Amino acid sequence: MLLRFTTLFFLALWVCFPAAAQLDSVVLTAYDSSAQGYILLNVNPTGSASTITSLPPFTPYQILHSPDNAGYRIIGQSSATGYPGEVLHVDAKGKLTTLVSSTLLKAAALMVADEDGDHLIATRAPNLDTYIVRLRGSQLTTVTTAVNLAIDGLSFDPESGQVLVRGFLNKPLQWGYYRVDPRSGAVTTFTQPPVWGIRNMGVGSRTLPYRGKYGDNVDLFVHGTMLVGALIKLDPENGVSTLNTFGNYSYPSDLVEAGGRAFPVRYRALIYQTLGKNHSSIVNLTEDGMALGVLPLPGLRTHQRTSMVRARGNHLAWKQTAPPNDRLLHLSFPGEGGRDYVVGASLSGVSPCLPLPDGRVVPVAFDGLTRLCLAGGISGILEGTLGRLDASGRAVVKVNANALGPGARGIRIWFAALVLDPNASSGVAHVVGPRLIELR
Repeated sequence: MLLRFTTLFFLALWVCFPAAAQLDSVVLTAYDSSAQGYILLNVNPTGSASTITSLPPFTPYQILHSPDNAGYRIIGQSSATGYPGEVLHVDAKGKLTTLVSSTLLKAAALMVADEDGDHLIATRAPNLDTYIVRLRGSQLTTVTTAVNLAIDGLSFDPESGQVLVRGFLNKPLQWGYYRVDPRSGAVTTFTQPPVWGIRNMGVGSRTLPYRGKYGDNVDLFVHGTMLVGALIKLDPENGVSTLNTFGNYSYPSDLVEAGGRAFPVRYRALIYQTLGKNHSSIVNLTEDGMALGVLPLPGLRTHQRTSMVRARGNHLAWKQTAPPNDRLLHLSFPGEGGRDYVVGASLSGVSPCLPLPDGRVVPVAFDGLTRLCLAGGISGILEGTLGRLDASGRAVVKVNANALGPGARGIRIWFAALVLDPNASSGVAHVVGPRLIELR
């Protein structure tokens, strides 16, 4: 059994098979002019859409998968008295409930999942500082304040374990990309804007995907001087560079990885206004930003801050159990039931990544822990790194680091997963990650 798994894994690194692109549906919020309100929408790869549920009087900012991967979390601003910020939960059947409502969330609140499976929320304070707030279940707690930083977009950075923010320092006024420690609020510069400046880039995507080639960061903007969509690369040492421009679009709203069998389509971009037309579109992009297709959504408009997610869920999701260093990494690949999978872990970070022949990469650095994963893990500490997805396409990797004692505190471990299929490009149907945990 072990020999078969490792043979398949290394076969995936050098054998290249043809594969047709296969895209997941996406879920997003959109404004329906006929209903005069926002709805939660499922858009399939051909562009046809179906309504999941209607939202209450509410302006949505962002959508994420729920921690159980069986529904969605939507953050936005209510139309109720005082206009509080709210987080809504929508289950798999479209049932909607309000998790939390707070005036603390009313100003430009944005949300991202962290390494514990909680949600970190960044919201702009009246003085333009940024509050960092944690949502665990339906409980909202203030964690820290990032002083002198106003947010415009954020993501969880699996390289540093910090929140990666696009925004500006107030004194002096300086647009850029910054890391924020979610525990202390400390702000450090990630990279500076290009010579033409972020302020000339138009409106950017609400999240900063960690999905670029060889583990770099990418973002989506409209180049303000050229009025064309641009996929840009963020590098801590070399600054911001344009990978490619892809058409006359304005107000990009979000960018998600297409993933898996969608290769060579790598990203799906949500544009809330196509230049010259009053409707939204979804644009399919390659690794380098070339447009491979546009799906207009006639009659539907999204909001500048609206984001989207894959309809088939978050492929890798953490769930914390007690005691604190027990974790479960849930794999979810609907439609891939019965296929073999490999989960690789690394203590060395996310670079250099392990390249696949078709241009994709396994987004962790290969080290001794990765080798142990290929041998089945470490009994009692790291189990389930090799296996077969169940009929629903699910599996669980168990992490139990409590046996390592207090000396393990602060150790970071990065994870990536592959689903194998001899008929897929490079023998690999899906490459996902990285996901990070930090031992306590």
